Amino acid sequence: DSNMMTPQQFALALRQTESDSNPRAYGDDGLALTSYQVHPAWVWDQIRRAPVTPRVDDSWEAWIEQIVCKFYRIRMQTSSEVQIAMEFHIGHFVAPTDTAWDVPYAARFAKFAAIAMGQSDAT
Repeated sequence: DSNMMTPQQFALALRQTESDSNPRAYGDDGLALTSYQVHPAWVWDQIRRAPVTPRVDDSWEAWIEQIVCKFYRIRMQTSSEVQIAMEFHIGHFVAPTDTAWDVPYAARFAKFAAIAMGQSDAT
């Protein structure tokens, strides 16, 4: 489907949504690091499910991006981009009708997804 984001486009939109692409972002009382704002437990869970081995010259940011791309690839056939981003954000699948659905986060991701796909020049 030509309307699907590539894993790299998804990763770009996600890091813009999470931290405005700040690789030094630090949040959740020290639990969330890199521009993706990942927690150690999330990284551990992902690499146990679908291993991603870092290359010797990978930065933390580059390695986490590989993990995020794999997270997206695994889900892209069964969920929309915004649903995958919300699962990343919340930590588990959430339907748009669920009270846990973060409407402002979804809108922010949609804005950055359109930019990443070249469908908008808004910043």
